Amino acid sequence: MISVILINWKKPVLTKRCWDFIHANADSEYELIIIENENEDRNREIFYSGFPLKRLKTISNKENVGFIKAANQGIKEAEGEFICLINNDALILSKFFKTYIENYKDKVGVIGPMKLFAEGVDFIEGSCFFIKKDLIESIGCFDERYGIGCFEDVDVCKTLQSKGYEILQIPFHYQHTHATTFGIEAKMKQTEINRKIFREKWKNVK
Repeated sequence: MISVILINWKKPVLTKRCWDFIHANADSEYELIIIENENEDRNREIFYSGFPLKRLKTISNKENVGFIKAANQGIKEAEGEFICLINNDALILSKFFKTYIENYKDKVGVIGPMKLFAEGVDFIEGSCFFIKKDLIESIGCFDERYGIGCFEDVDVCKTLQSKGYEILQIPFHYQHTHATTFGIEAKMKQTEINRKIFREKWKNVK
């Protein structure tokens, strides 16, 4: 089974739309875990309408704990063999669960659409991040030193590559709208902070 993790922060309609697209294209058994940052009661009616509750788990945080900590909460609660972390502003437009499972061989670390990072790391972006639960837990999940988010996906891929795992790109039809970005100026500031953390962490590792 796949544990799909979505993180919601004041975008319940967007999150529900993302879920609709996931459900329409699901070709393998899955559970859905929604982490609600800065929970609002009205979100529950939107989330629970129209889908069987046995597929759904929710975790409510009274404040916005950020992407990384929320993702780690979801991983901890997941019951599936595989974790699929999807940004709630992404639209899944084709089936891919079964293909990803079939291609997850012994030394595969992460599967997803790939990017080449400026630091020279091939990585899978956190907007669609497919990994075995026991594998990501074995490296301590996402490093919460990266705060609310940015570089945590690169860091996991770098960690796995350093241990001999492959980062595997298998494209499929999806759209990441970036509708939940927390502002260009704030994002650039967080990016630079986390870039320094990343470089310091990996400065002695080739």
